[in-house]
Amino acid sequence: MLDEPQTKRLLLLQALWEVDENRVVLQENMVGRLPLEIAEDLEGPVAKDEEPAWLDRIATRLEERLRQRHQLDLSKLATVPLSSRAAFSFGAVFALAMGAATNYLGTEPEINLLLNPFMLLLLWHFGVYLAMVSLGLFGWKRRGTKNPISWLLPQLIKTIPRLTARFSRDDTTLNREQSRVRQTARLRFLELWFHQCGRFAHARVAMLLHLLAIFFALGVVLGLYFRALVQAYSFTWSSTFIRDQETLRQFLSWVFRPVLWIFPDGLPPLAQSAHAGDWIHLFALSALIYIAIPRLAMLFWQSGRHRRFRRQGFALDTAVDPFRRWLSALRGEAAQVRIWLYGYTPDRSTTPRLERLARELWGQRLSRIRLDKIEWGEDEVPLEPPAPNEHPVTLAVVLVFNGAQTPETEVHGAFVRHLTTFLSDHPSDCTLLIVVDHQKIPLDRAEERRTAWQRVLESAEVVHSYWTDLSNPESFSETSLTSIAQTLWRPQ
Repeated sequence: MLDEPQTKRLLLLQALWEVDENRVVLQENMVGRLPLEIAEDLEGPVAKDEEPAWLDRIATRLEERLRQRHQLDLSKLATVPLSSRAAFSFGAVFALAMGAATNYLGTEPEINLLLNPFMLLLLWHFGVYLAMVSLGLFGWKRRGTKNPISWLLPQLIKTIPRLTARFSRDDTTLNREQSRVRQTARLRFLELWFHQCGRFAHARVAMLLHLLAIFFALGVVLGLYFRALVQAYSFTWSSTFIRDQETLRQFLSWVFRPVLWIFPDGLPPLAQSAHAGDWIHLFALSALIYIAIPRLAMLFWQSGRHRRFRRQGFALDTAVDPFRRWLSALRGEAAQVRIWLYGYTPDRSTTPRLERLARELWGQRLSRIRLDKIEWGEDEVPLEPPAPNEHPVTLAVVLVFNGAQTPETEVHGAFVRHLTTFLSDHPSDCTLLIVVDHQKIPLDRAEERRTAWQRVLESAEVVHSYWTDLSNPESFSETSLTSIAQTLWRPQ
């Protein structure tokens, strides 16, 4: 598991890798051999639980190079708006000032008892509490739909760097393309952050919202007391439907009932000349009971969740670029790859692509890559079991079929069944990738032939295969490698 700074740094590098298509920031000569340099410190293959630590070592080394070459500080770029201590402090002061300022929206010496900033604040919190209870009782997860807050929150957060980029001046030391990559990577980083660490990020934002609500309510109450010090005013009331004092008293006693349970005589008289100070004291107690105590409780609860998620650490999806590419150099210390062409011979350009695919999937330090041709109709696996005293290694097989051939269960399916049985009994860490080359199939028959191949392979208990045109250079592009990795077959 990774801590928060490590996770942010790696996610920012992933974002840079995805958006920097022309490699103006993550240049190939900067990244290319870096995993191999790190791998020189290895004494053996990297275990699964050690992968995050090695990824962090690669990211640390890469961060140093980015700082030297592009003056790029990843720690400053990998920041989430409204999540720092400064944002919490500034937000609290700003909310306090805004709450106090609401008392000066009107200059009349009389304040409407039913329509004033504090009553609107209570109405807002009642609506918030009702929405929270509704989501808890009739949650979106039970209905199989996505919580709109989980979608809306990242969108709101992403508007902050957009506005900052719009009103800030570009650094003259950067060209336009580098500036575009940085800004786009920042937005992509925020998407990855909320996707990978959503619960942690949501807990932090919830803490900020509860803190702002507390200080805003405090500002409203302090504004009432301060205005009472410098101005003499009284509370009055007027309503189309509530015409007598008794009805108004019943309504207010219902609104402030929890306060009146504690202070039975807390409701002031409703005479027009009533002293306004009694109402201010009632509003202050109501703010404590309705807003401060519930919000503090939720703030402490979210703070506990936030600390728990931080202690647990963060996990990354290492099957995506560039992590899969970097880890391939660390995983392939003793790997052997066998590439078998079943019953046909592709053009010469296919062999280098298949070998590059092997290096991308199983490591750039493979001990051996061997390409062989298997005659059509062969059902014996051309592999010998390892000797009893031989140390098990990683064994990867890339089996290439000619999609133009008619798939037969007794031929192609039988060979796949023999192969999966052999790999299941093999003591090594075995992986199988089945590639079906459809370059010689007419377009009007491609879908029909693909369905036939899927049916034959499924009969051999191999669910996934990679259907591609080996003559196309994009068959093994970076965008395709992630989907290829998802089609790998491993013994159960």
